[in-house]
Amino acid sequence: MPIILALVIGSVFIKQWPQLVKVFEEVNIWWVIGGLCSYFINYCLRGCRIKTISNVNLHLFPDAVHVACLHGLITYLLPLRTGDLSLPVILKSVAKIDIRAGSKILLTIRMLDISILGFLTLLAAIFSHVVIGFFVKILWISIGLGMIFAPAVLKCFSKYGQLLRISFVTKISKFGNLRPIGLKEIFQTFGIWFAVGCSLFCTVRAIGLPLNPLDIWFIVTIQLPMQLMPVQGIANSGNHEGGWIAALLLLGYTASEGLKIALASHTILLFYVILLSPIIWLTKKEK
Repeated sequence: MPIILALVIGSVFIKQWPQLVKVFEEVNIWWVIGGLCSYFINYCLRGCRIKTISNVNLHLFPDAVHVACLHGLITYLLPLRTGDLSLPVILKSVAKIDIRAGSKILLTIRMLDISILGFLTLLAAIFSHVVIGFFVKILWISIGLGMIFAPAVLKCFSKYGQLLRISFVTKISKFGNLRPIGLKEIFQTFGIWFAVGCSLFCTVRAIGLPLNPLDIWFIVTIQLPMQLMPVQGIANSGNHEGGWIAALLLLGYTASEGLKIALASHTILLFYVILLSPIIWLTKKEK
């Protein structure tokens, strides 16, 4: 399925290439550089969060930044979010953190991401200027609340999983006993998603799209939660286009305009991701 999805997106990309060339000919390089800087700040903050959550003697630079960038590159490129599972292995290789502890770090990170994105989604649902139906707004608010309380649900699994004596629940409960999440990790996660939002804002400005920060906030709450779901194709194909087109349709753009914008922005974001490779190489610890 991910390969088929990637092939479909690739064929659409080829078909849209003449229009994309016109877009890229007018790309503002300074906005691209601004987006790249924001993207790198995002990974520096991810490194800070890994250092905080791991609670071991892990140097921010180069070790934690190396872990964050390598994990981000693998996660983005591999289909079905399978690359996300590489974090425990990377932590074991770089910081000698055992796989079980690394798995708990990964789970804590994802719970933080889901919860903070849920908070941003809730605020967007309440204060968004986009005109949507009442039931859609209620659904949107419900999704935001559900994401916010995802860590609490996991805690309940941890507390009652053994009592329920259900195999699946019991396995989840073994990882549910996470260390308490402090304000430092919460602020770091807010900083991460703020930097991601800035990167997206610079990206759309680079291709001449007149969206304001509130519009980008709206797109973030539609598109980024989809990236946490295990449905993406190779190099995030499908997730990116689907989320952007859906958000842009609600912002008043046509489907064809949304597709062109989604493909152009995906190309620039893929450029950002590829540029993580030299950072990974430069921060690699010599053995």
